[in-house]
Amino acid sequence: MLGQATSGVDASIASAVQTREEISAAIGEGDVAGAVSAAEKGLFRQAGVSADILTATPFAAVSDTLADGLGAGAHVVEAVAPGAAAPLREAEQVTRQVGETWEADRESLLDPERYYGLRREHLPMPWDQG
Repeated sequence: MLGQATSGVDASIASAVQTREEISAAIGEGDVAGAVSAAEKGLFRQAGVSADILTATPFAAVSDTLADGLGAGAHVVEAVAPGAAAPLREAEQVTRQVGETWEADRESLLDPERYYGLRREHLPMPWDQG
């Protein structure tokens, strides 16, 4: 969870720098609409970073660790009774898949590009032209 938070802080700084450079480049080219668009994209990026930090959870890591434990248990059981390890292997796969699905769904839900695209599709603005 700490890693997610520090990655979020790093992404926040990178987003601010990228937004500043995009706005500066657009202004340097005399493109006011481009500068407004860059500012809006920066706001969406920043909202995504903030949401990522606020929803940081150890669920995926715990799921992965639990799956590793089940896999290790299955390895030990296989040495004694090969057929008895199958339920542990199945539990390992299911547990790992639950964690991966959780993380993929979380990322999809928090994806700022998705929301930016929806805004452009359903509420076009003058600076979207181009």
